[in-house]
Amino acid sequence: MQINTCQISSCFTRGFQHRGVERGILTCFPDTDLTIAKELMEAKGIKQLPVVARCRETINYGKRRLVGLLNYDAIERCLRSCINAILLCKKEYTNDNHMQNENNSSEMKLLTS
Repeated sequence: MQINTCQISSCFTRGFQHRGVERGILTCFPDTDLTIAKELMEAKGIKQLPVVARCRETINYGKRRLVGLLNYDAIERCLRSCINAILLCKKEYTNDNHMQNENNSSEMKLLTS
């Protein structure tokens, strides 16, 4: 059995070679839309995506600071939670409008009687 002696630190650069093919590390920024990140992960068949800070200083020579790790399953849970919150707000808004319309209708009946 032959063990690969490639150190993990060799993967922490802008590009590295794996099985003779040059590879780049996929990252996203904190302000990247979740649906875009999800589509990228699906297209590349990955489950996690490093989140890096945007580099504003030229002194860093293009190096980016890791600020988080986005998990594919967390995206789905987050999107589902957002959708449920929107649906709940719409339902409450509809109920409030229905109650207000009933109150207005009752007031009109009192005024006309």
